[in-house]
Amino acid sequence: MAKLFPKLVCFLAVLLLCQFGYVACQSTNSSDRNATLPADEEKALEDLLIKLEWGFHPNISRSACSSNFEYIKCDCTDENSTVCHVTGLTLPDQDLTGEINAEALARLVHLNAIDLSKNQLHGSIPPILGNLSSLNRLDLSTNFLSGSIPPSLGNLTSSLQYLRLSRNFLSGSIPLSMGNLTKLKHMSLSSNKLSDQIPEELGNLSSLRYMDLGFNELTGQLPPQLGELKYLNHLDVGSNNLSGELPGNYANFSTWDQLRWFSVAGNRLTGQVPKFIANWNGLSYLDLSFNNLTGGIPDSMEKLNLSFSQENMLNGTVPSWVTDNIEDKADLSYNNFEIPRDGPKKGEGKLNIEPNRNSIRDLTDKCRGKPKYKTIKVPGGQGSRRWRDFTPNKIIDGTRKFSPKMKIGGGRFGIVYEAELPNKEKKLAVDEDFSS
Repeated sequence: MAKLFPKLVCFLAVLLLCQFGYVACQSTNSSDRNATLPADEEKALEDLLIKLEWGFHPNISRSACSSNFEYIKCDCTDENSTVCHVTGLTLPDQDLTGEINAEALARLVHLNAIDLSKNQLHGSIPPILGNLSSLNRLDLSTNFLSGSIPPSLGNLTSSLQYLRLSRNFLSGSIPLSMGNLTKLKHMSLSSNKLSDQIPEELGNLSSLRYMDLGFNELTGQLPPQLGELKYLNHLDVGSNNLSGELPGNYANFSTWDQLRWFSVAGNRLTGQVPKFIANWNGLSYLDLSFNNLTGGIPDSMEKLNLSFSQENMLNGTVPSWVTDNIEDKADLSYNNFEIPRDGPKKGEGKLNIEPNRNSIRDLTDKCRGKPKYKTIKVPGGQGSRRWRDFTPNKIIDGTRKFSPKMKIGGGRFGIVYEAELPNKEKKLAVDEDFSS
């Protein structure tokens, strides 16, 4: 019994490591027990994992595919199940701190899925990815990747269905070649530094269901061609620098009856709220906020569940049906709306129209005309012991006249705005007495 005990301990330790996927564990399936990786793929996989700087990766052997190893997927059906090929690399949230080895990727030609999301990878996206003709899923989101999106990704016309590059530091324009990806169903490029116009070629993505280009630096007008995406159910281009009006052929979304989510918030769109939005029968989320839209809310929108239309130049009386229709809350603040005194009161507490542009203008006039303080002392920048005096008018100008885009928080002491002051002090707490 004494001799068996050490062996039992070792067996249990290996069993636990296998359970958590930290080592490659031998499969019990005799049909693939002898299947091996080709030597070049074995070396490529080892090189790739080393450069990714994955702290827990095991020593890769040619029998790595004969395992329960959850992070590496293989296909062992070649040559009577004696030869394997690496088809999947799934390492999300693994504290990877390195780079993607382009040379190693070039030798893993059978890859169909790559997920390296939620790590700390740096460097650029290797153009060689465009040569992986079987790749149908690529997720590099939430890393520190920089540089441009490789136009070569547009080569994956017959395979790529899922592309997620969001939450990185990618810059430059969206490649025109992305319009070649007719099999693509999901595209998320949000929260980067992408610039220039949205390519009209994206209107060729005939299978697309999800498009998120929000939180970038895109300019120009919305391409009318996006109105031809008949399967699209999620479109978010919010928080960019887009201008112009909503294209008229976006009325096509009512024909397809697929659109559920539509956000153009945080741009510089002009014109009136299009009446055709009322015909988007499947719509459950609509965000037109923080633009320069004018006019009122079309009565044709009565049948929609109104979401957010704050910070525009909309005006007039809020239609009585708004308070009846909203299920949760509707925020129409930073416009010039009025609630009808003789209108129905049901749901009115769920409707927010304050502050509106007139009240902000009045507040600004009060601050300019009757300042409570002649000057306000503000500490210097980081490391400085000096305090500097600023007039209330200078502080108001620093917050862009209390623009909601400068708002960064709030609490019982008032609202916190980001102020651009000459001494580079950025955060300014403003309480309710500041304007009195």
